[in-house]
Amino acid sequence: MTNNLTLFDEFERTNTCDKPSAQEMVDFINESAWPSSERVRTVFERWFSNYPDERKKNLRRRFREGAHQHDSAAFELMLHEVLRRLDLAPVVEPELGAGRGRPDFAITDQLGRASYIEATVAEYTGLRLGDPLQNEVFDAINEIRSPDGIALRADPRGALEQAPSRTRIQDTVREWLEGIDPARIVEGAPVENRRLRFRCGKWRLKLTAIPWQPGNSHQLIQAGPMPFSANVDR
Repeated sequence: MTNNLTLFDEFERTNTCDKPSAQEMVDFINESAWPSSERVRTVFERWFSNYPDERKKNLRRRFREGAHQHDSAAFELMLHEVLRRLDLAPVVEPELGAGRGRPDFAITDQLGRASYIEATVAEYTGLRLGDPLQNEVFDAINEIRSPDGIALRADPRGALEQAPSRTRIQDTVREWLEGIDPARIVEGAPVENRRLRFRCGKWRLKLTAIPWQPGNSHQLIQAGPMPFSANVDR
């Protein structure tokens, strides 16, 4: 029965780890035991309970897929809730009298005027970390225990054709970090004293040591094109 369908799985969650770079955000939120993840799930489930039962199965399928499909489904779910709260009686994927296809919503205002809405997600793909090989590099670096007071900003450039050795990456970063005094990692300090450049073919990675901020994620990489969540209470 679709009226009992939920967006996220129902089980006892024990995972309190940070999000791996290679993991889709929706999968992380589904598995995470962080209180902040629970709040996100609660909000989405509340919106989903107000969605038409006959459309839930398709929306859930898209919501649980990665990247663009998830973003599109999440936006449509949010938009449906907004329209509903505005008393615009949203109809999902209404049939049209002529032509092909269906718009995402039909709405009717309090004066009886009807309109159609097509929901589209605009995204800048350059900000999405979608390269699996690059994700492997970031995950390898994040396995390193963060020195007290030090975090990293990652700036990748180019295309990575083959992932470098995990051991080589970690040994190089650890050796570099051992030579950095956390007390000297302040904004405005000479950048070259706190920067490491890593190269693999045409791919380049620049790591910059930055001050670690209390309340941030425990991952070593704290800034850069990294789609992870950092939250004080997790």
